[in-house]
Amino acid sequence: LAKLRQVLLNLLSNAVKFSPRGESVLLQAHAIEAAASPLGLAAFELSVTDHGPGIPEAELEAIFEPYRQLSASGAAPT
Repeated sequence: LAKLRQVLLNLLSNAVKFSPRGESVLLQAHAIEAAASPLGLAAFELSVTDHGPGIPEAELEAIFEPYRQLSASGAAPT
């Protein structure tokens, strides 16, 4: 539960950090029944929607590398 909380906090913090001032950040959650879940267990799906610049397609794989952060413009830091 603590790791899920930290992941959610990171997602929301980044959404707020990279969204233009005055824009909203939306957190949605819905339950998934076990029969419809790829895990075969009842689960929840969480999604965060923001109005930030996004991540350039060329940088998508880099977000899974440890300790990597892109700049606010979406370009890799120099």
